[in-house]
Amino acid sequence: SDAVPLACSQTVNFVHHLMFITLLPLAILVLLWVAFLCEYSYQRRAIQANRGRRRGDKARKFNELRSKYFSYMFYLSYLTLPSVSTTIFQMFPCTNIDPHDENGSGPQLFLTADMSISCTSDYYYHGVAYAVVFIVVYPIGIPCLYAYLLYTYRDFIRLREDPERLAALG
Repeated sequence: SDAVPLACSQTVNFVHHLMFITLLPLAILVLLWVAFLCEYSYQRRAIQANRGRRRGDKARKFNELRSKYFSYMFYLSYLTLPSVSTTIFQMFPCTNIDPHDENGSGPQLFLTADMSISCTSDYYYHGVAYAVVFIVVYPIGIPCLYAYLLYTYRDFIRLREDPERLAALG
């Protein structure tokens, strides 16, 4: 039997690509959260079983793991933000394939990123609505999260140069 390429067996267009690109990092984030919970649960049980444990061991382990998984989250967001944002904004530009109205039917607008999608169709408008939601999540949300975290930890960031004062803060 002849092999059929995957592209021929399913119709994948730009809106599908947009959905995949925007949802994949969120799915990875959920997996990181599950991994954090599993690792903390395992570490907590190990600390509980240790007869020589000290007061605060669980809190120290929690903070250590939290820091580790926050680092993973920051790497993920840093690596995905540019490409995901670019893909989101590709949902908006349309190209008029009949600029001189030779057909007599008015402008014929198609999505520049995927000329199979008419910019006058409901499907296009649904894709635009989806893109607008994810503009709030990625190009607006992630930089706002970074700004919030930088503002929140601004004193610790400033004090990195003065280890004695940083130690005094705890």
